Amino acid sequence: MEKRYSYQQLFDFAVKVLQKAGLSSDRSEIMARTLVVSDLMGHTTHGLQLLPPYLKQLEENQMTKSGEPEVISDFGSAATWNGHHLPGPYLVEKGIDLGLERIEQHPVFTLAIQNSHHIACLAAYLERVTELGKIIILGSSDPGNQTVAPYGGTTGVYSPDPLSYGLPTQGDPILFDSSASTLANGQIMQRHAHGQMLDGAWLQKSDGSLTDDPPHFLKIRQPPFYR
Repeated sequence: MEKRYSYQQLFDFAVKVLQKAGLSSDRSEIMARTLVVSDLMGHTTHGLQLLPPYLKQLEENQMTKSGEPEVISDFGSAATWNGHHLPGPYLVEKGIDLGLERIEQHPVFTLAIQNSHHIACLAAYLERVTELGKIIILGSSDPGNQTVAPYGGTTGVYSPDPLSYGLPTQGDPILFDSSASTLANGQIMQRHAHGQMLDGAWLQKSDGSLTDDPPHFLKIRQPPFYR
C-alpha cells in the first residue's frame, strides 16, 4: 500500500532540509509551500521532485542563500531587478508583494527579474492574486537553457518559456500554465528517472527525426538545470 503524507508533514520536511542547507526560515517556508502546492495541483514535475536539485544547487553555491534583489530601474508602474540567483520562489513572491502594492496607484504593474534561480511551478503563485480579484500574468525564460528548437530547426536555441495567467471569476478562478514547447523538460526528466517512454514522439533528434526516448534528450541537450 502506497504511503501518504499530509500537507503539513511534507511542508515541515521541506522547510527542515532547506534550513539545514543554509536558507533562512522565511525563505525555506516560501520554497516549501511553492513545491508542495505544485504537487497538490498535479504539477508533480515541478513540486517536491525539485527539492534534491535545489539542495544540490545550494550546496554548490549555485543558488544564493542570502541578500536581496538589486533594483536596476523603477518607474513606478514598471521595474527591473537583478535577482543575483536568489531562490526563485522568494523572488516571485517578493515581486508579487510589490505588484499588489503598486497596483493601488497604477492600473498595470510590470516587473522583470533577471538572474533569478529556478522559479518552480508558475501556477502555484496565481491564486494568491486572483483571490484579491486581480489578474496576474507570469512568464519565465532562460537564455542559457537552449533545449527547444524553433519550428523547422534541429538545434535548440531557447527554453520551454512557460507562460501562466490567473483570472478571477464569480466562482473558481481560471488558472492557466503551459509551456511554449510540446512539453516541459521536467516531464522528460521525470519519465527518464522512472525508466518510462514519453506518450508520443515529442523529442527531436539532431537529424530532425522524432523519438519518444527520454535518454536521447540528455545525450544531445544537457539542460543546465531542471526546467
